[in-house]
Amino acid sequence: MRTGLLIGFLLLLAACGGSRSGQVRNLQLGGGGDFPGGKSAKADFYEALKQKMIGNDDKALDLFLKVIKAEPEQAAPYFHVAALYKKHSDYTEALYYAGKAAGLEPENVFYQLLYAEVLTYFQRYDEAASILESLVEKNPRDRSLIARLAMVYEMKGDNRKAIEAYDHLEKVIGIDEGIIQAKKGLYLRMNDVEGAANEIRKLIKANPGDLSYLNMLADLYSANNRGSEAMAVYRDILEKDPQNARAAYALANYYLAQGDMDSFKRLIEVAFRSPDLDLNTKAQFIYGYLQRYGQSPEGTSFALQLSEWMAEADHDSGLALASKAQILQMTGRKKEALESYKKALALEESNFKIWQDALFLALEEQEYATLLSLSNEALSVFPNQPLPWFMKGMAYLMMKDYDKARDVFEQALIISAGNPTLEAEIYARLGDIYHEKGQHVLSDSAYEKSLELNPDNPLLLNNYAYYLSVRGEHLDRAALMAERANQLQPRNSNFEDTYGWILYKEGKYSEAAEWLERALNHGGMKNGVILEHYGDVLYRLGKQGKALEYWRKAAENGGGSEWLEKKISDGKLYE
Repeated sequence: MRTGLLIGFLLLLAACGGSRSGQVRNLQLGGGGDFPGGKSAKADFYEALKQKMIGNDDKALDLFLKVIKAEPEQAAPYFHVAALYKKHSDYTEALYYAGKAAGLEPENVFYQLLYAEVLTYFQRYDEAASILESLVEKNPRDRSLIARLAMVYEMKGDNRKAIEAYDHLEKVIGIDEGIIQAKKGLYLRMNDVEGAANEIRKLIKANPGDLSYLNMLADLYSANNRGSEAMAVYRDILEKDPQNARAAYALANYYLAQGDMDSFKRLIEVAFRSPDLDLNTKAQFIYGYLQRYGQSPEGTSFALQLSEWMAEADHDSGLALASKAQILQMTGRKKEALESYKKALALEESNFKIWQDALFLALEEQEYATLLSLSNEALSVFPNQPLPWFMKGMAYLMMKDYDKARDVFEQALIISAGNPTLEAEIYARLGDIYHEKGQHVLSDSAYEKSLELNPDNPLLLNNYAYYLSVRGEHLDRAALMAERANQLQPRNSNFEDTYGWILYKEGKYSEAAEWLERALNHGGMKNGVILEHYGDVLYRLGKQGKALEYWRKAAENGGGSEWLEKKISDGKLYE
């Protein structure tokens, strides 16, 4: 139910109803020019009105009740008591007193309206409607009364009578979009699409130069699975306005579904070159188009063209450039995407989402100088956001400036307090820094803190386990971590290699061979480290010829240890 719309009607209608000063006085005095009770009751009544006006509701209520006791046949104090109870949401008491006021003065519109309103609260719609019907019959041109009656019918679920009431209101005030919208909704509740369409046609006839109502009619048909009628209206719109973006967009989608790509491309260009079609609609269309057609070079190329038109149409919008960047990123044009993000940020520096996307892309593309620059720029706008601090630390770490990286990550820890996910990542990176500096006590401590916060980080479990195995320390702990990493991320050749290498260090050569064979089967045949490890295991198992074969393969692929060439030249294992 569009209660808000109807309340808006009532406020509008009340505002348009002319002066109410005489009516307000009549309302206050209970229907006459003066309170007709005894002298004492009259004094109490006017004092009650005064207290009510200055907001002393409790005092006013006591005085009005006192007047009722003294003058039980006077309607006005009942009305004011009912209004006070209603104001404080005591509808049960309000119902009783409003009913008394309405019964004592059946000709008083205000008393009848209050009673009808409280009846409506209790969903006694038939009684409320009866009251309002009587009032409308006596006041057939009172727009506020007619609107209230329509509202009650609508709340009651009597859609047909609600439409009749709105028709009555329309005769009083003329064609009005609010009334038309209300009736359109009622017809749709009754599944009468054509009835709703006829209402919109009234707006079209009354406003022949306003194409928005034709769009409204087309949208109505489209939303109710009457595509042929919708397309006919959209064509009519384009005949009147060949650059109409909404109509062009709707027809373009229709032709795309029909497989008419020439008509589709002609019309979608009109839509996308127009700033009138909203940016979100454009972006969502491109995402969907890429999902359906992005597998072909032609489909990808046209999606990129759409993103160009979108950015040109909304050239002052950073959001348009950010959307274009996302499309470029999705189609593998990541360096161009990064440039588009930079341009977007020049227009939308307060949009943290764009900073976030740009920072992650710079990291992914290993553009570490750009990552550092973007991080500093982001921190100038968002100094208390932990992500730019983290990314700045990553830039220094990847550029091997370990001291600066450490200082930045320690600052990031302070900023990210209360964010355990990010704290775990920061401790992991600090562990990497200390590992690179050969400060193993500090690196182990940082890794342990990271695992306390996130015990199931497979990459950290693997790397930490491998570093321990290389040092030959805490092999039991390393084996447990490597095993867990493989449980979390199976079929990962690097993780399988780590576990196999730890087993090798423990002297469990047969088990080590099994895990290294898994690593080779899952992509390790191009990895020099894995190939060399497998050769070492084979040597320990007494298969020196096979070991030499795998050492040579390791040398061909690169990345082996400092001992690899000597192993090959001497045919012996060196560690």
